[in-house]
Amino acid sequence: MSDAGRFYNVLRAYVGREWERVKDLDRKLALEELEQASPSSTPRVPTDPPTTKNPLSEEELEAQARKILGVELEDDFSIVRRQFDRLNERSKPENFPDNSPEREVAKQLHARVKWAFTYLSRNVSETTRRFGSLEID
Repeated sequence: MSDAGRFYNVLRAYVGREWERVKDLDRKLALEELEQASPSSTPRVPTDPPTTKNPLSEEELEAQARKILGVELEDDFSIVRRQFDRLNERSKPENFPDNSPEREVAKQLHARVKWAFTYLSRNVSETTRRFGSLEID
């Protein structure tokens, strides 16, 4: 590969990374603006995942877990895993400033995402969990 080609690829990667950073900043500013406009409507997400005292049936719990991850009933484990990875990364509390309300909401959302993935993967074999999302060319 020529030096010009290498330079082009490096520049393209840099611009792409910066573009994603700008979009994330824009998204964060929009969320802050929304919260300032309506301070009383801070979302409250339960920190405790559903337990045995919950009167929901297995079907309702699965539907709730699928709704949290944004997957359909016919989606296979690789799609569930991909959605979990995406949401898990986005809801990490470390992505938000210390002692901020956003961090607290992120902790709650992170716990819900982890519960949903654990619930949906409870019947998946260990082999599928480990190797199901590998892409082999």
